[in-house]
Amino acid sequence: MKIDLSKYKYKRIVCFDYGLKRIGFAVSDELHITVRPHRLFDATSKSLFDDILEELKLQNAGLIVIGQPIRYDGQSSEVLEAIENFREKLSAITKIDVTLYDENFSSKEAMSMMLANGKKKKDRRKKGNLDMTAAAVILRNFINENE
Repeated sequence: MKIDLSKYKYKRIVCFDYGLKRIGFAVSDELHITVRPHRLFDATSKSLFDDILEELKLQNAGLIVIGQPIRYDGQSSEVLEAIENFREKLSAITKIDVTLYDENFSSKEAMSMMLANGKKKKDRRKKGNLDMTAAAVILRNFINENE
């Protein structure tokens, strides 16, 4: 389902790469031209949603994209259920539109990007860097598909 991004012009589009321990976060510019990995959230933190709300306000977010791995066998998983709960909670606490987007292979693509950009092995091994870069990959793919 295509989304009309012109509705969000002059607002940033943000993306979460949800994980049970860490949540990568990426952000676009207001014209949706550039995308950058921005920060990491601790998924187990008691202040997670307060931290997210503060960041959404700082970023002037108009649309939230959450990466969701699509399972082609129709089965559910712990991560899929957690992502749905995360989406529902975000929708309930903010007036910002929230959408899900297929994130399959985003981590693999993120690792390739880090290699191509010359990231040192030590930096590539830091899981947080991969999560933030994966969020940026998901967001770039989402914007490209909906332009």
